[in-house]
Amino acid sequence: MSYCSENGSAMEGLAEAMDSSCINDCLRIHGKAVHRLSRQFFSVFVKPCLGFILSLNMVVFCMAKTSLSETLFPGLADVSADAVLHSETLIEALFQQDRAEADALIRSSRTLPSLDGFAQYHGQWEQRDESQGNEFSQRFLYGITFRKPLFHWGALEANKQIGQILLRSANENVISKRLLVRNEFQRRVLGLYISIRENTFAEHALEHRKRLLELAEENFQQGDISLQELEQARMNHRHAFRDSLASRNFFRDARHRFLKDFSVDGDVLSKLPKVLPEPSVDLDAWRIQLDKFQESGFRNHPEYRVAFDSVEVQENQILVDRARNRPLVDLVVGANQDDTSYMLTELDDRFRQIYFGGVRVTWNIFDGYETRGRVDLATTLRDQAIEKKKRVARKLGQDALKVLHDLENCQARLNATKETLDWKQEGFEKAKVSFSDGQIPEIELANHRFDFEFHQHQFTLENARCLVYLLRAELLTSLGQTK
Repeated sequence: MSYCSENGSAMEGLAEAMDSSCINDCLRIHGKAVHRLSRQFFSVFVKPCLGFILSLNMVVFCMAKTSLSETLFPGLADVSADAVLHSETLIEALFQQDRAEADALIRSSRTLPSLDGFAQYHGQWEQRDESQGNEFSQRFLYGITFRKPLFHWGALEANKQIGQILLRSANENVISKRLLVRNEFQRRVLGLYISIRENTFAEHALEHRKRLLELAEENFQQGDISLQELEQARMNHRHAFRDSLASRNFFRDARHRFLKDFSVDGDVLSKLPKVLPEPSVDLDAWRIQLDKFQESGFRNHPEYRVAFDSVEVQENQILVDRARNRPLVDLVVGANQDDTSYMLTELDDRFRQIYFGGVRVTWNIFDGYETRGRVDLATTLRDQAIEKKKRVARKLGQDALKVLHDLENCQARLNATKETLDWKQEGFEKAKVSFSDGQIPEIELANHRFDFEFHQHQFTLENARCLVYLLRAELLTSLGQTK
């Protein structure tokens, strides 16, 4: 427990030290949206959320004392943070947050008093019955009016509430996108690691098949093997060459997509660890975490929060639309002044000053059933949002169950692969002794060596795949915590 709290304090100090420099860099690159990203990322997200994630995963990863996402690729911490800062997904979420802030400001302004005025100066020609010809005069008018909504059937407050709900959703979306992008980055790094390992082993398998083919050709020349065995060695070499080519192309494609999607430099591959840590899958602890998620944690998941907020938005929209055909009462206070000066007859000059105050009632009595249509539409959208919320709740529960099954399967495969690897290693050690005693030929020893290396390679891949499942489980439970 103390270890996690000490690490959380250290990371908070690091976040404070990096705050100002990162704000300046991001402001220069992406302007307002990423300036907010850098400011909030270090002051709002990193400092509280790192401590939160550390304390959360202490229960699950009690041996590691910290979350897997923080310890898996320590050499890629800077690259991961930079990928999060510059990801298109997160930048788009920030722009959406900007739009939600502006929309909330617009909606809330309608509940506040308004003050407007006017001023007008013009010249005019007048023709009167008691005089001949036209008289020219100068007229100056100005006025000021104060208006305040008094009673709008709750429509203005409901409209304001819609803006606040959308802003809250946008803020939560930014936080969740940070977690999603970082988790996706690490899972893609694991995929790239697997691709590198497969490509490396495919090259090694090709060299092995090439050596076996050379030995087979020598043995065929000496009459030790048949032509069919030689053709089999040639076929194995061709297959190894084909697999090597396919693996090389797959790795190049995966590397290209990774660099393009996260806008990172190509030297990131040099920072990948040679050996990944073996995952410690505590299935009992994960069952507790995922059971809590299925019971109540799913309500804090961003996907469920979006569905829940959609219901609230439509319920408030119903209130807004129903008020369209109802009388609306406003307080109106103001003053007007009219000053008219005649060029020829100064006795006719006029000066009027008016002060007024009272209430104004406006009523859209009939609008061709538009209001009824709007209310029906908002009601339908609300019912649809309620059904979607139920589907999301079921989906998240099923996702948690699937994650648990994936962890159980990967643990079983990892244990089985480990047992097979130990058995193959024992067989390889015995083969080396037999070869030293002259009991088996070199080609049989090479086959034992390759068989052991193949299963060692499979164990490495299963280890990496198991880490991918752990990252998915960690993301699901992290998003299911109270923000």
